[in-house]
Amino acid sequence: MNVIDRLRALVADGARRAETTGEPILVSVTVPTPAMSAIAAFDACTDPMRFLWDQPHRQFSIIGLGVAARVVGRGASRFHDVKTGWERLRATAVVDSDPSVPLAGPVAVGGFAFDPGRSGNGQWREFPDADLVVPRVAVISCGEDAFLSVSAVVEPGDEPANCVDQIADTIRELRSAPAAGGAPLPPVPVRVGAGVNGHSHWAASVTSATDAIRAGQLRKV
Repeated sequence: MNVIDRLRALVADGARRAETTGEPILVSVTVPTPAMSAIAAFDACTDPMRFLWDQPHRQFSIIGLGVAARVVGRGASRFHDVKTGWERLRATAVVDSDPSVPLAGPVAVGGFAFDPGRSGNGQWREFPDADLVVPRVAVISCGEDAFLSVSAVVEPGDEPANCVDQIADTIRELRSAPAAGGAPLPPVPVRVGAGVNGHSHWAASVTSATDAIRAGQLRKV
């Protein structure tokens, strides 16, 4: 049984549980998959909600595509909010993974604001203070091994086939990407914009801060 058939069976089970409990149910399937170029796979997919974490020196990458579930937190309680929301999703999740897979269950990616009291600006304005996302499709690569994790949330009254079809489309896009070690992508022009105050201002700020730490006027935390 392929990953889509396994997901379809889990979604049907999740739909029954959602109808019984009146609560959304997270379902997830994780299986081994052929290794692929993380950047090429990311580039091959058209979903605007995309995530790539790539550490070539560690031979480790995570690609996240689409949003199955999202947990947000705000203000000083942001860590607690996300922890509680994630635990609630996990508590009722329906999970299927191969015995050979070292990670069982859905994959989540996210980030937290260092200072939630600071007003957002620029590219970060639309982000909450804490944001944890379970991608619809995730590919985790470590060394020569790679794993495909597909997830969906089934709400009471949902039509299960819809989310499965979206995931199947994303997987087809992924499989059109070159395999790991294949032909490199063509170079992409990169435009680097200077910050508002420029590099010299940043360097002076770092120097001033380190001098203040040495003088005991500031404390590194």
